[in-house]
Amino acid sequence: MSQMDQHYNRFFHYRSISPRMICYTGFKCNLRCRFCYYLDSLECGKAKNRTLGQIKRQLRAGRLLRKTQVEFTGGEPTIMPEFVSLVAFAKSLGYEKIGLITNGFKMAEMVYCEELKDAGLNDILFSFHSYDPELHDWLTQVKSSHERLVKAVTNVTQLGIPFRFNSVVTSANCDVLDEHMGFLSSFHPASVNLIVFNPSEETADCATHETIRFTSYEHIGERLSEAIKKWKDSFPAINVRFIPFCFMKGFEEHIRGY
Repeated sequence: MSQMDQHYNRFFHYRSISPRMICYTGFKCNLRCRFCYYLDSLECGKAKNRTLGQIKRQLRAGRLLRKTQVEFTGGEPTIMPEFVSLVAFAKSLGYEKIGLITNGFKMAEMVYCEELKDAGLNDILFSFHSYDPELHDWLTQVKSSHERLVKAVTNVTQLGIPFRFNSVVTSANCDVLDEHMGFLSSFHPASVNLIVFNPSEETADCATHETIRFTSYEHIGERLSEAIKKWKDSFPAINVRFIPFCFMKGFEEHIRGY
């Protein structure tokens, strides 16, 4: 096999091994988001977390594969009592970029944020689903989740930890994306990911999803396109996931796959 064959696939796209590894701590969570892929499992108590030993084995394996970045996700990683020590363990193995996808509920506590930073956390992706406290709390089904998330973002800003935002776009919040993007811009995130609600196979028939399902990709695409057109210069990057390219003509460059 030639060197070119080793680095290019049959469509002549350059292939490279990502230095980044995703590490699931498990699927337990302290929120009950109406759009969650694992909502049924959470509500019936089947959602489980991995053991500390399992997670550490994955972290060691990642370094053997020369991974230099790890992003912890779940569920909600911060509900693990050992999470700070896991971040420190990842740092001790030589991971240079240690990230976290979180709803921010626990990180409303400044002391906890300081512990994570001292342990080595240096990248955060917050899940922020509405500028409106009432709507955000309705979507997460936990009162004060918006208030605590704002506090968490304020904490990490003060600590100088880089952060980004995820926002799930549903029928409940798609028509107020303009206000939402304006609100998010005030925090100066590194990027914003707009994730179109996409029920997984596990929850395709989940009754709790009925109030947030949308019936028209065309409508969602129009709202996304309008928001990006207005706010694209206010963020270093705006990414959209889980929508066909044809529903965002002129804004295809913002669409991302996995």
